[in-house]
Amino acid sequence: MKKWIGALAALFLGIWVNAQDLSQISKEKPFRWTGTLNMGLDGYANSGNVPIRSDRFAWRLSGNPTAYLYGFELPFSFTLGQQIRDVRYPTFNQFGVSPTYKWVKLHAGWRNMDFSPYTLAGHSFLGGGVELTPGKFRFAAMYGRFHRAAATNAGQEYFLPTYKRMGYGVKIGVGTSNNYLDLMAFKAKDQPGSVVIPDSLGITPAENLVLGLSGRATLWRKFSLSLDGAASAYTRNQNSEEVSLDSLQMGEYYGADEVLTPRFSTRVNFAGKATMGYNSQNFGLNLGYEHIDPEYATMGAYFFNNDIENYTLSPMMAFARGKVRLFGSYGVQRNNLLGNRSETSWRNIGSANLSINPGPKFGLDLNYSNYRMNQTSTAFELSDSLKLAQATTQYSVTPRYSVFGKNAVHTFILNGVYQQLDDQNPLTEKFGDVRARVGVLTWAASFIETKLSVNTGFNYNSVQLGQTQTANYGLSAGVGKPVAKEKLTLQANGAWNIARLNGDADGAIVNASFSANWLVQTKHSLNFGLHFIRSTSVFRGKYSEWRGQIGYTWVLR
Repeated sequence: MKKWIGALAALFLGIWVNAQDLSQISKEKPFRWTGTLNMGLDGYANSGNVPIRSDRFAWRLSGNPTAYLYGFELPFSFTLGQQIRDVRYPTFNQFGVSPTYKWVKLHAGWRNMDFSPYTLAGHSFLGGGVELTPGKFRFAAMYGRFHRAAATNAGQEYFLPTYKRMGYGVKIGVGTSNNYLDLMAFKAKDQPGSVVIPDSLGITPAENLVLGLSGRATLWRKFSLSLDGAASAYTRNQNSEEVSLDSLQMGEYYGADEVLTPRFSTRVNFAGKATMGYNSQNFGLNLGYEHIDPEYATMGAYFFNNDIENYTLSPMMAFARGKVRLFGSYGVQRNNLLGNRSETSWRNIGSANLSINPGPKFGLDLNYSNYRMNQTSTAFELSDSLKLAQATTQYSVTPRYSVFGKNAVHTFILNGVYQQLDDQNPLTEKFGDVRARVGVLTWAASFIETKLSVNTGFNYNSVQLGQTQTANYGLSAGVGKPVAKEKLTLQANGAWNIARLNGDADGAIVNASFSANWLVQTKHSLNFGLHFIRSTSVFRGKYSEWRGQIGYTWVLR
């Protein structure tokens, strides 16, 4: 199987298409460009009690052009300036092709494939693969290199060395994209002789075999079931002593020792997730359960959160012909599934959302969320100073109202948010509690004939952390309009906020900006921007800053 897949990958490595449907290749243009090229000048000036946060004068040149040759993609990118030189161009180090023809899809070069979340899950490899979906038959296979052999060179001690890692996998199933059942196997193994790694680093050649099951089913158009599960046999060190399978009577009948040699460093872990739900136009209820063993790992994925168990509940209800919708979720998560840790962490996450939309003019959204985390002692009693216990609660309300006129549209939006973090550790709660309040009222108008847009608003926010409270409140306004037959767009914005510290006045903060964008031709434009900020706050610092930019953009088509 491995030799056949490898030969197939080599055969198609020279096909000059990338995720290209070969049945449509005759309709492709032989060559075309897309992307943008940008160049500009930046200026910066400041005064007062603030560090210099940018160069006084800087130039920049950047672009992300992409060339297409019969659908084959060649991406380039570059960023040049006084302190940066970054040029990237297509190389065969990360080259890959995935041509398709009807129900056949091939992969060659640097690719990634997905079997299931717990087996092969998007890890890049250098090799080949195939996916076949004739009718309701489902088949996929791959073979390739997941890691290249790499030793640590002088001056690069922060890079850990790696063994060459090869892997292959097969998936076979039946069904469609909404209703299917798949069985899969994935195997990867480090090659101990591929590189010399000092024993002092503690890096050993590993081996992994994963068997998985994945399925989806939709019943009567309203009921849905899904299941993903896998068992992973992971050997940390191929040099550890072998373990005989004769006592389990598996090697003789199933050839298990030919696929994976069990050793003292081999562990077998399980992971799985199941969901079921009922969803109609006016009611829905989804239940979910996920279990991932401690130390569960697969070489087909980059990273896994393990030692967790999740229960989730997600209801939804609609009333008044869908004009009122109520939906939410609640979940419980815990770790320490084997009970061998010094503590067990519990997380409770709940949210509820109410959306009311009686008509196009008025709407109201109400949201509530609560996140709680606490720890309980298991192996031994934890000190109060080490216990983690906190709760985060958030409320928000957002009413909105629109007025539709013959020549203008006016929209009023009020958004209020209250958030609190309660530190429930008795030794740190006086310093860890946080209270935050945010209120924003805005009015925006768009005038159809003149294409003038105007907005203004009032905002307030305050944060209390321990014994310190900061607050800001003030006004903002903006105006924008296209002129010169809509080839020149002008935009101006400003804001003025009063600052307070522990209830006392603490100066003010003023922001202002102006921008202009001139479409010289369809593919060419010039832009200009000027930004100003001034602070008279003692807490935030007293300073003034100016920033200016002028640039040119060329759109490639």
